[in-house]
Amino acid sequence: MVVSEQREILMGEINRLPPRQQRVIMGKFFGNETYVSLGAELGVTKQRAKQIEQKAFATLKSRLSGRLDGFIARSDGLARRAK
Repeated sequence: MVVSEQREILMGEINRLPPRQQRVIMGKFFGNETYVSLGAELGVTKQRAKQIEQKAFATLKSRLSGRLDGFIARSDGLARRAK
């Protein structure tokens, strides 16, 4: 599977997340926003914004399990090619 296909699968799954989870994931990883700014936008604390992100990661991990062959998810949300 090529990277563009993997990206398409990942973005499709992100788009299936609830709106608040989508916003936090997109803000943190594609917009370089802070938990403080995301929390303020969502009307929650920075800790709650982090919890929303963690819930989104758990959902994505479950949905993507086995679909992105050759990549291993890391706890920081990044992926690396499996050896």
